[in-house]
Amino acid sequence: MPPFIFGGEMIRKVEKTSSTWNELPYKFEPGTPPIAEAIALTEAIKFIQSINLPEAHQHLQNIITYAREQLLKRNCTILSPASSISIISFTHKNIHPHDIAEIIGKNDVCIRAGHHCCMPLHSELKIPASARISLSYYNTTKDIDKLLHAFDDAIKIMK
Repeated sequence: MPPFIFGGEMIRKVEKTSSTWNELPYKFEPGTPPIAEAIALTEAIKFIQSINLPEAHQHLQNIITYAREQLLKRNCTILSPASSISIISFTHKNIHPHDIAEIIGKNDVCIRAGHHCCMPLHSELKIPASARISLSYYNTTKDIDKLLHAFDDAIKIMK
């Protein structure tokens, strides 16, 4: 199969009237090698090695539980199962998910709103979209409280 994108190390030999493709995988890897990705992977490995994974996992579970409980207190419907790691998808019956994300975003908290690659599920649930928060080991209850404060603003604004 000939390459469909050209550049970099994909060529073994170039002559005036012809060229020879490099061996695999170089034949299909034109341009600059993935240097940024290699550096990021190195840093990610260093980070994982620097933390106590069982403690970090327990911390994350505590944060997820806290966030879910607080969203339920605000009459949200949580779509993701309790066993989900780090992602909470939810809706609020009185506020469109895009409005939730916009208002929360104006309070310097980033969440997503949309179909999240599962439009058939949204159609089946008869909802226009959902809001989604993604959590990780570095999040704290303070982060969740900031999100909740911004969400409370959204509830007041959209009443």
